Amino acid sequence: MEIILASGNKDKFRQLAIYFEQAGHVLVMPEKIIEIEENEATLQANAEKKALTYSAEYPGRYVLATDGGVKIVYLGDDWNHILTHRLSGRDKGQKMSERERCEMLLTMMKDAHGDDRLISWHEAYAVTKDGQILFSKEFFDEENDISVLLESIPPDFQETGFWLGYLWYEKKFGKHYMALTNEEKKSLDGRLSKLVRELEEKRVFV
Repeated sequence: MEIILASGNKDKFRQLAIYFEQAGHVLVMPEKIIEIEENEATLQANAEKKALTYSAEYPGRYVLATDGGVKIVYLGDDWNHILTHRLSGRDKGQKMSERERCEMLLTMMKDAHGDDRLISWHEAYAVTKDGQILFSKEFFDEENDISVLLESIPPDFQETGFWLGYLWYEKKFGKHYMALTNEEKKSLDGRLSKLVRELEEKRVFV
């Protein structure tokens, strides 16, 4: 089954495509990238909004959308994980580079050390077809979705669409997430395995 990813993020596409391919599905990038304001109150609602928007553009096609955010306990009420990409609103609507986002988050965390630098990733997924929501759920993997925020930007940093991955340190492998091999990423992505398994069990793609 062919599924359209409601995103122009190539790194996200590569990450998801591996799991859907194993389940016998083909994930494809959209021909047209749609700018969508992610202003809902939850990750799940944002994912649904994106999936429905792309569904209207691609009638008769399955659409998969995601929305994720990092929770940072140390920052308390000063951080809203729903607005991770916008640095909890600190971007003030400005166009910021991914490096600038990294630098601003590191500045916010400059006095945090040890366990204060623990962070956790939460992600919601929604599937639609012809304007109907077929699946919607937020996932969190306690074993693999908790990590440590690095204290500086690594020298191999690149603008890939997932800036936070360069600050996400994986203790198991001793390197940041973006430096992991595909096999190493697969060993950590219990969330995606659960997602694909649940989609298959519920026979969402028929």
